[in-house]
Amino acid sequence: MNRPYSKMLSHGSVTLSQDEDSGGRGTDFLGQEIKIETGDAGDGPYIVLQTDRWALDEEDIEQFCSYLHGFIDHVKANWYDREKA
Repeated sequence: MNRPYSKMLSHGSVTLSQDEDSGGRGTDFLGQEIKIETGDAGDGPYIVLQTDRWALDEEDIEQFCSYLHGFIDHVKANWYDREKA
């Protein structure tokens, strides 16, 4: 698959935010953030999660995992393969 380099990803990153949850005991006045990014150790992209706190209700777990799958699928579909460049 030949694509111009300008349309290929070598890194993906997104930051999500949400309101404070009741388990935060009022300490998260600015809400919660999670940074989702990709890394690559040579075998293709993988997900890295960075957060101080990100709470999920049980019914939100599947939706969050689906979001992660969609994010990595998008990155993989547009991944810049350094070995083939």
